[in-house]
Amino acid sequence: MTSLYVICDSYGQTTPNFAAVMAARLGYTLTLDAQGGTSYFFGGAGHTFRERVPAAVAANPDIVMVAGSVNDRWETPASVAAEALLTWAALAAIPKRYAALFCTSDGWANCGPTTMAPYAVALAAAAKSVGVIFISGVGWIAGTGTVAAPTGDGNGDVYAAADDVHPTGTGGSYLGTRLAFAISPPSTGLDY
Repeated sequence: MTSLYVICDSYGQTTPNFAAVMAARLGYTLTLDAQGGTSYFFGGAGHTFRERVPAAVAANPDIVMVAGSVNDRWETPASVAAEALLTWAALAAIPKRYAALFCTSDGWANCGPTTMAPYAVALAAAAKSVGVIFISGVGWIAGTGTVAAPTGDGNGDVYAAADDVHPTGTGGSYLGTRLAFAISPPSTGLDY
């Protein structure tokens, strides 16, 4: 069975979380390293993504994914891309590498799609330059609403938690399904 190792921030701590749903849909075994408040630059409640690479390499998975993070929004997109390149280079022993970036709805402008789009562009270009597969989930959760304050203008009414920073459990399941379908599009026409 294919093994998947995911390094991420608190988006991996919802129940269910995107990584578990993604792995289940793809039929992969999962090792999840989810630490709140972390990113390429910030250690938050744990360690930066690059500081966590040795554990991923030691696990010797078939695939590794680094997912995140709105926690880098205080750095410039170019700086985040440069640190991402260092992180991915440290993972070079694992041949199949993915990077993903997603965020919640536009209600909280500090981490909505408008703010995060330049980061997605910079990370996509960096990933392409070194053969990392990049998946932008920016905009997958849309609108200005949350489960606590629905506005009727997007799926954030269901998928964005009350803090409008994190996904709900339903949102985590949705993100995991979208990621799985981005990695391996179904031939069945399943709806997500």
